[in-house]
Amino acid sequence: MRITIVNTLYAPYQIGGAERSVEEIAKFLSAGNSVTVLTLRDKSDHTVQDREFLAKVQVVRFSLKFRYWPFPKKERQFFSRVIWHVIDLINLQLFLRIFVQLVRNRPDVIMTHNLTGFSMSPWFVAKLLGIPVLHLLHDYNLLCPNTTMRRESKNCTSICFQCKLRKSLSNSSPKPQAFVGVSEFILNRHQKYMRFPKNTTFGVAHGSASFIPKSRDHVTYNFGFLGGLNEVKGIDVFISAAKNLPDKSFVIAGKPNKEFLQKIDGSPNIVFLGWCNSVDFYSLVEVLIVPSVWNDPAPRVILEAKHAGVPVVISNLPTLVEIAKYNDCSYSVFEPGDPISLVKALKSLPAEFSEVKNKEYLPSQGEQLEKILSQILQDRDRAQL
Repeated sequence: MRITIVNTLYAPYQIGGAERSVEEIAKFLSAGNSVTVLTLRDKSDHTVQDREFLAKVQVVRFSLKFRYWPFPKKERQFFSRVIWHVIDLINLQLFLRIFVQLVRNRPDVIMTHNLTGFSMSPWFVAKLLGIPVLHLLHDYNLLCPNTTMRRESKNCTSICFQCKLRKSLSNSSPKPQAFVGVSEFILNRHQKYMRFPKNTTFGVAHGSASFIPKSRDHVTYNFGFLGGLNEVKGIDVFISAAKNLPDKSFVIAGKPNKEFLQKIDGSPNIVFLGWCNSVDFYSLVEVLIVPSVWNDPAPRVILEAKHAGVPVVISNLPTLVEIAKYNDCSYSVFEPGDPISLVKALKSLPAEFSEVKNKEYLPSQGEQLEKILSQILQDRDRAQL
């Protein structure tokens, strides 16, 4: 197959787990297929090339003409953000560049992921050229411009006013032949609010983690947190619980910010590592805590912890529990956003709380998606007979 993958970011850019998952998928598919990735680049970044091969994957990067990088180092002004969201509804500039690229490559199938910056332009181009599309849902961007479906520190249970335009555009755009979620929850959420043609293929491709874990013979800390140091990831809950358990050791890894550093100042039982390679991190912790307060579709840290043999304590949210159950993790739960509930959960962990290895082989996300892609092409060929 000739496969074109579209995702906002690709290596070496990395904001969260989705970018790493897309890279693993691309590398897996490139073993038996021709794979091209279309992605964005920061116009001011001269460390990456517009075209290059990473392993066997051809990477083509587009610069945004509008002087706005969606992942700024500091908060943007309100007016600038509004202009960006309007442009991101339909990006005509990228529509033309994607059209030229797809005419040149003529892929058999397109797989889209996060589309921030691209808008729905890849779907319009694919419809125009008659190329089937599989879309993998990593977040709620098609329903919510903030991607989290969370407003005023609460998870949304319906579409709010500011998201109605986003949903309307998603419903009016050409739809991919297949919609696949990284969890049942995120797929069901989109099926609830979006309209799909009757012949749409739906599926779930649960995530996987690909790395060689280190030995855990020298575990240093009782509890660990790895990820974004922000409100939705539950870092405040983690810090509060740590301060209430001074006899236990806690470690945090992530990209620092001034506000976060002030919160852990004066807490001797909390160690901050800064950015840390995940393989190294899991070799240091006894238990991983995932205190997310939003319906994170498929936290990669749960997958990685399972792969590294580390048990997890997670917020009792449907998405997190689904991922832990699917991967047969050793896990315990606490009430989302409640540090007291987390403290109780940590105090009541059984002495034998440890990771249990999978009893059977679970296919990688790349394997699951390759089967769906092949089925899409088979269905298309039969329809043309």
